[in-house]
This record gives sequence, structure tokens and C-alpha cells, in this order.
Amino acid sequence: MGADLLLTTLVWDKDRKLNWKAGHTAIDALQTYDDENHEPSENGHLECDTPELTKEELHDLLDNVKQATEDNFRDASIMFIGHLNILYSGGMSWGDSPSEIYDAINTVSEFSSVTEAVGLDTPEDLINYKGVVDKLMKNKATLPLLLGLDKDLDKILEQKLKGVRK
Repeated sequence: MGADLLLTTLVWDKDRKLNWKAGHTAIDALQTYDDENHEPSENGHLECDTPELTKEELHDLLDNVKQATEDNFRDASIMFIGHLNILYSGGMSWGDSPSEIYDAINTVSEFSSVTEAVGLDTPEDLINYKGVVDKLMKNKATLPLLLGLDKDLDKILEQKLKGVRK
């Protein structure tokens, strides 16, 4: 048996100010469960791939991710590609985790309500709609071919076209 390379990422637009307080509020709103009957419980564990994860622990992990987005970590870094900031961590694994910040990023990523509240990994970040729409508006002949491919892009194109028709 050999080692595996593990990588994990979180993405956000370079112009977005991340809202960590909203992320902590989203954690507080998560449902927790007891161990025995898997019934809702105020002091129980969160439902995710990490057994026995509590809200308090998830708050700590989110704080670690915040620190990784603001500081240089030995085991995490930020790449800048176009309009995106990409926080990444990883390394070789022989059945264990490559690093603590890898675990923090990976675990926080399991809770989309938390990452979306912070402003991480939102769909509009992955496609730079503004740049795409500007190019599409220059060549309107391609617009009918694109409608229906992406609901978010459809909304933006519709708004843009309404503004042009006025």
C-alpha cells in the first residue's frame, strides 16, 4: 500500500469581504443530534463525516480557516487565479490526514450553509459572470444558443437585455 496525495480547497472572489460572523451564526443554527436515538439534541453532535463533531469544535475549525485566509500557514496557502482566491492545503497521506488545517478546511466545507454565509465557494465566484456577460453582449448572435444553459447566467443576461432595450 502506498501513499495518496490529498488536496482540499475553498474559493472566493477577490473582491468579496468574507463574513466570518455570519458563518458562526450559521453554525449556531445547525441541528445537533444525540448518539443513542439520533434524535435532535441541544448539546449533541453535528451530522457529518466527522463523528462526534460538536458546534463548539466547528466554531474552532472555522476560526482556523479564517486565520488561514488571513495569514501564511505552514501547511496551507492561497493561490490567486484571475478573479479567484483559492485557499488550499494537502499533502501525502498514508491513511491519516496530511495536516490540521487540511482537516479544518475539509470539515467546514461539509456545511454549505456555513461556507455560503461566510462567502466561500459560491457559484458566482467560480464563473466570472461579469466578464462572460460583457463578452456575450458584444456578440448578441450567440445569446439564443446560451439561454437555458445556466440559470444564474440566464438571469443576468435577461436583466442586461432589459437594460439594452429601454
